[in-house]
This record gives sequence, structure tokens and C-alpha cells, in this order.
Amino acid sequence: MRHVKFAVVCVVLFIHKNELSKMLPKTAGNA
Repeated sequence: MRHVKFAVVCVVLFIHKNELSKMLPKTAGNA
């Protein structure tokens, strides 16, 4: 189950990063 939780966290962070890139292109570009 540990691997499953890790995968879920990665997906959430990936989606969250995409949302931030849409709202804050400058911040996403620096990061």
C-alpha cells in the first residue's frame, strides 16, 4: 500500500503543478 500512496501523491502534485502553471506561469517557469 505504501507504493500506492506514493503514486497518488505524485499524481496529485503533478496535477497541482499543472494547475499552478495555468494560473501562475511565472512561478511555474521559475520552479
